[in-house]
Amino acid sequence: MQSTYIGGLKFILFVLLFMSNLAYGEYTVNEILFIPWGERPSELDIAEAYREYNEGPEADTIGFLAPEGGPDFGFVDRDENVYFISYSLYYLKGFDLTGNVIVDYSQGKTQFNDDFFSGMFINFYVDSLGRIYCGGDEMFKPYVAVVDRNNNLLDRLNPLGVESGIGCTLLDWGSDDVLTFLSLEGGQYTYRNGQFYASGSMYWRAGDGYYYDAKFQDSSAFAFIKAENPDTSERFESADSTLIQYSSNDLSLTDLIGVDDSFRFYVKCWDSSDSAKSVQVFNYNYTLLDEFSLLPRQSNRFLWYIDKLFLRHDGNIYEFHCRDDGMHVFRWSRQ
Repeated sequence: MQSTYIGGLKFILFVLLFMSNLAYGEYTVNEILFIPWGERPSELDIAEAYREYNEGPEADTIGFLAPEGGPDFGFVDRDENVYFISYSLYYLKGFDLTGNVIVDYSQGKTQFNDDFFSGMFINFYVDSLGRIYCGGDEMFKPYVAVVDRNNNLLDRLNPLGVESGIGCTLLDWGSDDVLTFLSLEGGQYTYRNGQFYASGSMYWRAGDGYYYDAKFQDSSAFAFIKAENPDTSERFESADSTLIQYSSNDLSLTDLIGVDDSFRFYVKCWDSSDSAKSVQVFNYNYTLLDEFSLLPRQSNRFLWYIDKLFLRHDGNIYEFHCRDDGMHVFRWSRQ
């Protein structure tokens, strides 16, 4: 009887340890894709490297230089295809993990269609069905084009109607293919399930219908913000906040990356030197589950928005690194 009791305790202990490992599993990182710089179909164009300080005899007086001419933003869809756009070089390209090009709507290419884009490539989104929302320059087109990978225009979206002629663009997105649009004359709108609603925010809209953000408080704390639907001016009627103490007491900035399908919250944290960056992962009750440090970057290769982390619906996080030889894509996944 005693051996049975002890055996049962061992089994319960094993289950508890196993569940603990599931809840607090560590993240591992792997490089999943490399795309070289160049003008061939399987490459990405880049015009000029970022330099933190100008090189030459006047380096100490010229100071900080802005980057230009390369991929501005990266996106990973549910099938783990990786997409890039460039604002200044006018391209939108998608690759599978073998490096094959699956879509190329770059201006001047054979698949380019003026119904999709005209002018600049501002933003885009790929939904759970593989449809691409081309959030181009609102000054050139009064709609956001919805396209597939086969050069087909599926829809033209505008919260005030395409016939209004009023420009709009795609601002942001949240869980469950919910998008935020900006109308030049109507403010912000939410697009979900094929319908527009007169509200919208760049807070992350999670699957429960609430909007979330993480706001820096001081060097030892940040706050999770939970808010109800805003109006078109992004004003919230009410919002709750939960203060989170930061373990290192050396915090300089925070940014909510997003909320995954399991209601885990991902927060990017900077230290006071602005060099060490980490990601903290919380559950729905704001309990810390995991933390990992991001990979070091090559200091002379940094393009405008490409260092923004990308969170996929399943909790995988992707880093995009511009290096001398090309674009390197890394996946952080929970074990």
